[in-house]
Amino acid sequence: MRNAPHRFGKTFAAESLVAYYSCGCDSRTLFDGLDISRDPSFLRHLNAYNVVRLDMTAFRGVANITAAVTQALLSELRDLCPGAGERHAGQAGQITSAITDVVDATERQFVFVIDEWDAPLRERRSKASQEDWVFFLRLLFKNFTFTSKAITGAYMTGILPIVRYGTQSALSDFHHEPTSRMVIDVFHCLDKVF
Repeated sequence: MRNAPHRFGKTFAAESLVAYYSCGCDSRTLFDGLDISRDPSFLRHLNAYNVVRLDMTAFRGVANITAAVTQALLSELRDLCPGAGERHAGQAGQITSAITDVVDATERQFVFVIDEWDAPLRERRSKASQEDWVFFLRLLFKNFTFTSKAITGAYMTGILPIVRYGTQSALSDFHHEPTSRMVIDVFHCLDKVF
């Protein structure tokens, strides 16, 4: 997870990761000649995954953000795999079921790129709505049987770190990088694209 003040390149890094990982595009020429293209794992991961890209600021003003995100994801997943998640329609596990259906159909795991993951927590939302959002993230990223099968990685930007939530960590599988490390890692790999 990356957290840093605004205007620190987090969204640029997120878009670069989408271009690199997404099987929905051919971005080899974008990365050819950059340091990352010389990494031994470059071709193994290039355009090799289903990618979910969410910009949480797009859901500002939505009353039930978790339901809106779920519906948006289900719509996209069903474009990839008609009927995805229907066997668990209306249940809490519907989204994980739909993602699993797509993984089974495409034989590709998912990378999640969530920009401003903490927007629902920063807005003046009810505590129940905030807890619902954290539960949704846990469902995706802290669900051992599902996560290990369906999700190969996640990159989340925001200004709030993921911290302890209640009696346990909200998302303990995330590695938190400070801003200075983010700048070094991302811009070194992209060879100062600007």
